[in-house]
Amino acid sequence: MSSAAYPRRCPAGAPFPPHYFDLGRSFAGLKMTSKREVCSPAPPAGANVVSGPSEAVGYVSVVYGSCKIVSSDGCAPPLNVQSWPECARDPNSYKPSGALGASEAELNPSEAVTIPTAPWIPARAFEGGTRLEIYSGDTTMVVFSGDRRLANEAASSLAGAIARHTGSNRAPQLRSAARQPGDGSTCQHRLPTRHRRNND
Repeated sequence: MSSAAYPRRCPAGAPFPPHYFDLGRSFAGLKMTSKREVCSPAPPAGANVVSGPSEAVGYVSVVYGSCKIVSSDGCAPPLNVQSWPECARDPNSYKPSGALGASEAELNPSEAVTIPTAPWIPARAFEGGTRLEIYSGDTTMVVFSGDRRLANEAASSLAGAIARHTGSNRAPQLRSAARQPGDGSTCQHRLPTRHRRNND
């Protein structure tokens, strides 16, 4: 676990994760190929999901392995681990706009999952288990992989690292944090007016 550096491209006041987690210099035979700070822009008007943040959000993205072309739209790495501020990305961030007539299950089908290395930490599986989200109380860890086995292994390792910093006695607090609005309104960690960098 490290303190997250300030994403340089985000505007002042944008939420950012107070900590980020990664899987070390390599994982499951895949070398870390990039680690970068990213700014997710504010969603456009009329977005399908209306309960998520209405402002830009900073996150940290760590990629393992080389990018593989999956379509004309681009390519996906074998494994991508992202750290987001939980106050702006939790299960309540995915509620749909009633005006569109789509249900939450149709827009973002997911299911609660139990991670064996830390069963008290709330987690959900999306996209058939190729995207897993772990809610650590202040940072949401998001694991992307086209290989469900690899995604599960990465989530298990990350949950183990989180568990070393959050004991099982914090389970009620973690469950409560995962029920927050998920719109960024409760974020305590925000970018200052003058950007500066922390040491990892």
